[in-house]
Amino acid sequence: MPSRMLPPRPLPPLCRPSRPGQAYRLALSLWAAVVCGIVHADGLLCPSDPTSGRGPFAKETKPSLSAGLATSSDRATLGLNGNAVLQGHVVARQGDREIHADDAQYDSATKALTVKGSVTYQDPIVRLSGSDGKYSPAAGAEVQSAQFDLRQRYGHGSAQLLDLTPKGILNLKGVTFTTCRMTDQSWQLHAQTLRLDTNEQVGTGRNASIDFQGVPILYLPWFSFPLSNERKSGFLFPSAGNSSISGFELQVPYYWNIAPNADLTFSPMYYSRRGIDLAGDARFLTDMQEGELQWHFLPDDQRFDAEQSSLLTAAAAAGLPAGEVGSSDRSFVTFHDVATLPDNVRMLVDAANVSDPLYFQDFGTGPETTSTAFLERLAEVTYRDEYWNLGAEAQQYQPVAVQLPVPAQYLPDEYRPYTRAPWLWADGDFGWGPSQILHYGFDSELVDFTRAVGVNGWRLDVMPNVGLDYEDPGYFIRSSLAWRYTQYELDNVLPGAERSPSRSLPITSFDAGLKFDRLLGPGDDRTLTLEPRMLYLYVPYRDQDQLPLFDTALPDLNLVELFRTNRYVGDDRISDADQVTAGVTSRLLDTSSGQQYLTATLGQAYYIETPRVQLPGEYLDGREKSDLVGEFVVSAYQNWNVDLNLDWNPSQSQEERTFVQLQYKPEAESVINIAYRYQRDVVLPSALATPGELPVALGVPSPSFTQDQSLNQAEVSGAWPIAHNWHLLARWVYDLDAHEGLDRLLGFEYRACCWRVRLLARRYLINGTGQQDTAFMFQLQLSGLAGVGPATDAFLGTAIRGYSPPSLNR
Repeated sequence: MPSRMLPPRPLPPLCRPSRPGQAYRLALSLWAAVVCGIVHADGLLCPSDPTSGRGPFAKETKPSLSAGLATSSDRATLGLNGNAVLQGHVVARQGDREIHADDAQYDSATKALTVKGSVTYQDPIVRLSGSDGKYSPAAGAEVQSAQFDLRQRYGHGSAQLLDLTPKGILNLKGVTFTTCRMTDQSWQLHAQTLRLDTNEQVGTGRNASIDFQGVPILYLPWFSFPLSNERKSGFLFPSAGNSSISGFELQVPYYWNIAPNADLTFSPMYYSRRGIDLAGDARFLTDMQEGELQWHFLPDDQRFDAEQSSLLTAAAAAGLPAGEVGSSDRSFVTFHDVATLPDNVRMLVDAANVSDPLYFQDFGTGPETTSTAFLERLAEVTYRDEYWNLGAEAQQYQPVAVQLPVPAQYLPDEYRPYTRAPWLWADGDFGWGPSQILHYGFDSELVDFTRAVGVNGWRLDVMPNVGLDYEDPGYFIRSSLAWRYTQYELDNVLPGAERSPSRSLPITSFDAGLKFDRLLGPGDDRTLTLEPRMLYLYVPYRDQDQLPLFDTALPDLNLVELFRTNRYVGDDRISDADQVTAGVTSRLLDTSSGQQYLTATLGQAYYIETPRVQLPGEYLDGREKSDLVGEFVVSAYQNWNVDLNLDWNPSQSQEERTFVQLQYKPEAESVINIAYRYQRDVVLPSALATPGELPVALGVPSPSFTQDQSLNQAEVSGAWPIAHNWHLLARWVYDLDAHEGLDRLLGFEYRACCWRVRLLARRYLINGTGQQDTAFMFQLQLSGLAGVGPATDAFLGTAIRGYSPPSLNR
């Protein structure tokens, strides 16, 4: 699968990891030091090797060459010419380099030290042992039949001959290297020559091969790698795969370490049925700014024309209007930049662009990305301090979702969100008195809304407010009085419609809550709370039918929305209200740590007068109360986690939304999830909706999904050890209405001490027409030989909730 849409893989950080991951279809990935260097181990997968003699890692330093040569021994015989014979526990030091030997001879003329018997050499980078050798400050050192251990990384090996130059360069011949224990030779790297520059901390090798279980699996005529965590320019390990849609895939990334605060990864991807995607990722970081640019450009997609032609045929057969065939050049670009300026000023640019509406269906990793409806572009500057929040922003959305089966055609204009440019706001929040009991301030904004069709115009919204806010450990009281004024200046209005409508109204609320608790259990180690809450809200009715709908929608009802002073999001509609909202929460806590084991909450609004303000298509039908909203959460109680959310419509005696998830997680690598989600009357995004993603249940849109249909899906996923070192990985998402699977994943993993192999098979939905793709992956990972981890770890961590693939690094 194309690497562009997979979760990020860790890179040596500028500030944080962010490079996209590799493809994961039918792929054999050998992540090796030959391409990115020996990684630092955060923890041991296996116990320490008692045969290695390796102590704690040395601090990352470079060997010092400034000091002179100093020697010591049990016995020394000095000649008249300055030569010396040293016997017994011979030690020679130069800076932080140190040589130990049984016997040695010192030549005063050449200042050379010839050592015999058992020889040991160490510096901050490497520790070696061998037989017979020589050392001089001018010529360096030479050791035969050497064994070596990397002191700052896991890894050990042997060399037939080792030569150390005075400049700190180790030249090894006949090298064997592995990160396995001494008693485990599952894999080995063999190199004819290996050069380790301990000052520049860079290693290079020639004529190398990697053996796995005694079988050569890779030959490298030349390779280079860093000896530390510092980034280094060079090729990263290639990734190969196969897709039934795009054909054979091959990616060969190149990493360019431009500067300590800037880098670039060029990752061209070859598709046998499409062409070459020229992908890349550039990052930079300064004291006040950080940014990242990611791009993909695939010129002349050889398959895209055929895809559009097939959709044209389907559209004609269905009697739908045919769209135009778009350009075969495919691209996707994202840019993110944040600048923190003096005096609490912050600037942000976050933008994305895609070449065509079918892009994510062709190159996404599955339904999670193909459900993207809009791409946001924004630029803003803000100022924040204790009292003020000031800002200016320009915001636009590129529609991505398509109206299938019409090819290359975006959603109709009436479904597209408005552009807000400029969007200016100024908010103030002030307090007075003991504990700032009196709060006063205002919220205000000025926005220009534009779109190709429909009403456009400016909206000014101002709301001064004053209130009392008192909170004690056992209760809180909040009262508020606000006045909201909204003024429009409109264009493209219908004949006879007002061009400058306005609205003003007061908003009064009184919110209070109590908190009771009692100790439970032996030793009072548990605390049970009871937290009732009540909100009275009064907003008089104002006729708002003459006002446009720029950014207002009715959100899904939850406990947060239930206690808001407006049941809509956006400022074009303010709901009238004469109502009481009541809720109660109970928690079970650990008394000493405060860890929460259980939370149960119920809430509902009771209408003294039924609200009269409504959106098009919204019907209250004289209801006396809102839906009943409930949440029940069990967290980490004897390895169990339960999450239940319910929205019950009492007037229709039916559920509107339900989400249930049960998780059993005895350890990080063992987890089982069972989930169910139902949502009635889901609608496509409209001009009234907050832009985002198409409605998705459990992360997977249904192929039968259309406007005003329900989502009714179930999911089972898990990762579990089934035998010694063997693990089962699985996920299954099923549409209960369409009676078909939406995402099926099955895999096995064998994990040894210094290597692991993983086999995955996946079949999943890729677009709203029901088209599915099948992917296979075979991966062999050798521990300690990469600074870049496999993308499947991040993918599995997302697909299987609660699963944390362990690091294989030693």
